[in-house]
Amino acid sequence: MLQVPDGDGYLMASSQGDETFVLYDRETDEDNEYEGGFRIVAASSTLDGSEQCDGAAVLNAPLGSRYPQGLLVVQDGQTPPP
Repeated sequence: MLQVPDGDGYLMASSQGDETFVLYDRETDEDNEYEGGFRIVAASSTLDGSEQCDGAAVLNAPLGSRYPQGLLVVQDGQTPPP
């Protein structure tokens, strides 16, 4: 869940079926409106995408100079660890 200062935020969910992630607005006075979706794909031969994701964690707070806007971590169920 992503939370913003006024208490509103977003709910992120993963779909193993089509290997995508979706975001829903979780404002208390709204109907959890669908905001959009995305897929994490390979960016290079050393940076793999995410397939068969069982879970994800996201933080929208600064984590130092390397991650000033936060961090998204996802599980990849297809590629074995090195």
